[in-house]
Amino acid sequence: MRIAVIIKGKSPRKDDFYRDLSENANFTRIQDLQILETEYAGHAVKLAASCCAGVDYLIAGGGDGTLNEVVNGCMQALDNAPGLSLPAVGVLALGTANDFLKTTNADGSVAQLLELIREGKRTRIDVGRIHYRQQDGKNGQRYFVNVADIGIGASVVQRMGGSRPWLGANGHYLLAIVTGFLTYRKQLLKLSSSSGFSWQGKCLAALVGNGKCFGSGLYALPAARLDSGELELTVVGDVALLDFIQKLPLLRKGSSINHPQVLYARASEFQAQHVSTPIGVEVDGEYLGTTPVKIGILPAALEILLP
Repeated sequence: MRIAVIIKGKSPRKDDFYRDLSENANFTRIQDLQILETEYAGHAVKLAASCCAGVDYLIAGGGDGTLNEVVNGCMQALDNAPGLSLPAVGVLALGTANDFLKTTNADGSVAQLLELIREGKRTRIDVGRIHYRQQDGKNGQRYFVNVADIGIGASVVQRMGGSRPWLGANGHYLLAIVTGFLTYRKQLLKLSSSSGFSWQGKCLAALVGNGKCFGSGLYALPAARLDSGELELTVVGDVALLDFIQKLPLLRKGSSINHPQVLYARASEFQAQHVSTPIGVEVDGEYLGTTPVKIGILPAALEILLP
C-alpha cells in the first residue's frame, strides 16, 4: 500500500495533523508513506502530478484550494499519459472552510481516512473543467470538483487574499460578501447550456457546481451531486443586499430560493459571455481570471475516498 499526503505548508492546523499521525498506530505502521509539504501557491499541482503515478492513495491535506490543486495535478498527469491509473484521492480537512466535504458524509479526519483505506471505499465522482481568460489575456484551463463562480465571489476572493479569518471562516467570508455588495458593480452576463437554457441580465453571481456548498457554508447549489454526470447552475441576478440577508438562513440549510432573480438549471456544459466588461471567475476559492468561460463535466473521472 503506497500513500502520499500533500499538506499545505502554511496550514495553521499542520501541527494537529502530525500529532494525530504520531498517535495513530495504524498510520505509523504504513511502510510506504510519503508526506510532502507545499512551499508556494500551485506547488500541490506539481507534487500531485509527479507522484500520483507511483501511489495507490493521494491525500490532500488543507482546504478546498489544496484539494483543487491535487485534483489538477492528477488530471494533468492523466492528460500527459491517457492510460494512467490514477490513485484514489482522500481529503484531510486542514483548511478553514472545507466546503467540498460538506457535500459528503466525510469528516476529513485521519482516523476516518484510515478506515476508508482499510475498507477500500473508493467512490467515482465527476470532475468539472473550466476554460477561461487568464489575467495575461491567454486562454486557461482548470479542473475542479466543487464549485466555479462567476461574479461577486471572484471579487470577494481577491479582496480576502491571504488574510486570516479572525471572525472564523463563516463570519470572515460573510463579512467579505456584505462588503462586496457595497462596492461590486453587477455586469451584464449571457448564459447558455447544452440543455437549452438561455439567460441574459445583470448578474451578481453565476455558480456552476459539482458540489453543493461554497463560500464557507453556503449551500447555493442544493440539487448538485458529485456523480450525476451533469453540472448544476444557480444564477443570482439583480439581487440587493437585503434580499441576500433575508435568504441567508435558507442558503445555510441548503434550501432552494424562491426569488424572481434566482434561477436554477442543469446541463453537461455551460457557457458564459460578458456583454461589455469582463467578469471575474474563481474556482474553489482561487481567483482564475475572467469571462468568457466554458464549463463542462468529465463523468466518473476520479476515485475519491468517501464513506
